[in-house]
Amino acid sequence: MRAEGPDADAFYRSLFTEDPVWSTRHPNLEEAVRLARILPRLSELARGRPQGLRILDVGCGRGWLTNLADAYGECVGVEPVAGVVEFARGQFPALRFEVGTAADLVAAEARTYDVVIASEVIEHVDETQRDRFVADLGRLLAPDGAVIVTTDRGELYQRWRGREATTEQPREGWITEAQVRKLFEKHGFVATHRDRAYFPIPEISLFHRMVASRKVVRVFGATRQRWLLEGLRYMAANCQVWVFRLAP
Repeated sequence: MRAEGPDADAFYRSLFTEDPVWSTRHPNLEEAVRLARILPRLSELARGRPQGLRILDVGCGRGWLTNLADAYGECVGVEPVAGVVEFARGQFPALRFEVGTAADLVAAEARTYDVVIASEVIEHVDETQRDRFVADLGRLLAPDGAVIVTTDRGELYQRWRGREATTEQPREGWITEAQVRKLFEKHGFVATHRDRAYFPIPEISLFHRMVASRKVVRVFGATRQRWLLEGLRYMAANCQVWVFRLAP
């Protein structure tokens, strides 16, 4: 459920099918950082399920995450921009991709999923539609299912916007960690896991420049203080990662 309209469709079609960084079959560096937080959660959720997981990738874009998550069972991708879905089908012809949103799937099929992934999606949902979006994620879950959410940390939004090279998507509305938890709890979810994913954006602040500095990385490595560097990166991380389950 991203921004709607021909301009938004054209933006995402160009981004996910033409941009050399965002149109590859594999994750780019920023995506790989998020993937490193998502895959362990899928591994945990797949434990004890020899038949694998039924997974839904909401706002799947060009399908790179759908493809990798499919190793855990069967992953279906849903994306509102038809041109992007056509591209994803060409990239991964063995997978199922549907044009639409979570709400469309709620209306169109009775199937539920063991895991619903919404990676870098909710910040592009209009604020007036976020309650509906989260409620629909719950409707798509099997009774013991889980939602994996990654999204930019709203705490850093103003600093991120201040960068010289910022390119916003048609709708950008970053949400703080407290707001994400409150929104999901409002719709009957409980958080079972919270983490952050660090990607270096040194131009945000002096602190971010320090954390991204190669010299700092070398110093912490040489003094066996890598744990402290990881703690600083956690503080600097721009991405929050959650697992939510419906309360019993």
